Amino acid sequence: MTEDQKEDTHIQFNKELKKQLSQAKPDDTQEEEEIDHTQYLNGSNTPTSQSGSHTQFDSFHNMTQRARPDRNTFTDIYTDGSFKEGMSGWGYFVSQTNIMAGGPVQTHDSAKNYLGASLHSNNTAELSGIAEALLWVIATRPQSTDVRIHYDSKYAAKITRLLWNPKSNKILARTCQQLATIVSQKYTLHWKWVKGHSGDYGNDKADLAADRGRDGELALIGRYQNSVTRPEYFNILDPLNTLLGTPRPIPEGDLNALNDKWVKALRSAADHSLNTVEMVPKQPYVTQASLDLITRRNAAKKAGLHDKATEIDHLVHKSIRKDQQSYMEEELRSHATQGLAESWPVLKRKRAGYKPRQTKLIQNDVTRPVQERAKVLADHYANKQWASKPTPPLPVRPVIFDEQAPIVTTDFTRLELDSCIGEAKRAKHRAR
Repeated sequence: MTEDQKEDTHIQFNKELKKQLSQAKPDDTQEEEEIDHTQYLNGSNTPTSQSGSHTQFDSFHNMTQRARPDRNTFTDIYTDGSFKEGMSGWGYFVSQTNIMAGGPVQTHDSAKNYLGASLHSNNTAELSGIAEALLWVIATRPQSTDVRIHYDSKYAAKITRLLWNPKSNKILARTCQQLATIVSQKYTLHWKWVKGHSGDYGNDKADLAADRGRDGELALIGRYQNSVTRPEYFNILDPLNTLLGTPRPIPEGDLNALNDKWVKALRSAADHSLNTVEMVPKQPYVTQASLDLITRRNAAKKAGLHDKATEIDHLVHKSIRKDQQSYMEEELRSHATQGLAESWPVLKRKRAGYKPRQTKLIQNDVTRPVQERAKVLADHYANKQWASKPTPPLPVRPVIFDEQAPIVTTDFTRLELDSCIGEAKRAKHRAR
């Protein structure tokens, strides 16, 4: 796919998504202006806000266009969470300004400081600590080039950095990810792990703030020092508002239901704008009728009709079994007419399916019952691998001379000694 084709597909997807969302709200009669896609390419990544409630985010984004200092300056923020007796709290500590803030984790979606947590737990507390620290950066805009987050929860940090896919706390995880993206437009984000309760000064301060927040204390710092309404901050966190270019407050109510509606709109827009990939069977005996059933089953799963999808899934397995039986019969007939008898055993095994090979348990040439396989294995290790082998005997030294003369142990005369010395000298002379 060329760049022009990708561009056209992207524009078509945005139009279809706007159409799906407008159909989901029939009471909204106000027509929205069509997006000019060039603003995402030549300008900023975020459309310009069209409401007064977005002045704080717009001013933050405009600061990204300023010239950066020649040398890097850091803002170090320590984050932590606390959970005890069914209540959780968040906390952070800014080392350069000695700011310590904390508060309780908010689980009511109608509260202005709600970030997406649905329950009190250690993980929601850690995620809230990182989110509140990033919101402090957005609200105060420190005069530095880099922001360094010191965390003790690898779970929260990896989810925020898009290294892990969250299986729970999805709304809160999405909030942290989007806040990290917003902050990274102006600052360079650094992440550093600190072991919890290790005596680190910054981590201990953040832990103390989280404990106070768990008890109900809320520090009026950052976004809490001004009268900020809930829709103002949630407009910053809304990815569809950013995509459509028309930011508007998220309505009060269940955010999980709202998230499901967005997912359905995205899938419907993708089905209408993106090219569908033709389904290819993995086995040669699968017919088009079985592929049609698979398509119906996948459509039922996508629509959320799980009972109907299960019913169609049984029909899929039944149809594929019939296709396999018919395919094998045709293969056997064709091989029989061609006289390929040597290929029959292969086809028969394939038709019959997998059967395990019959084996026997033999120990020391004696067949043992299968139920004693653990004992046989233990005996094998005891006798073969773990048993200490006896020391082999020393080899017998070979005989130097086959026929040795008896050694004379009696006294010898002077004449015999002179005779032996003479013989030795003559032998030595001959050797030279």
